[in-house]
Amino acid sequence: MILFLAGGIAAYAQGGVVNVKVTNVEADKGGSINLALYGKVGFLENGKELFVKTVKVTGEEAIAQFEAIPAGAYAVAVYQDINENNNLDTKILGIPKEPVGFSKNKMGKMGPPDFDEVAFNLESGESKSLTIKMKNGN
Repeated sequence: MILFLAGGIAAYAQGGVVNVKVTNVEADKGGSINLALYGKVGFLENGKELFVKTVKVTGEEAIAQFEAIPAGAYAVAVYQDINENNNLDTKILGIPKEPVGFSKNKMGKMGPPDFDEVAFNLESGESKSLTIKMKNGN
């Protein structure tokens, strides 16, 4: 049992880090930047986020860090919550009213991108840096 516990602590200590720099923030509109780290299962489903961060808008860029992330395939989705209602506001056809972005800076042609289009791999103990350029939702 002690060996199992020690192995678990070592595995946790080897968790990776994902640093995210968000650019093209509409600083004049304020609000916050909401970031979510997803796995393939539940990608973009409410409540299925694996890790979530919120950063107050203070300029044209925002920075967040996800820590102790197990090795695996992930995708990051971000949006600028201008009215801070903790929802991505959309138009009638589901087109975002607020700026959005995804890892690998991919956008879907008719709706959001598929997980495989925006996914990246994180190895145990790896530190990965991403830059996501948000697209205007208007």
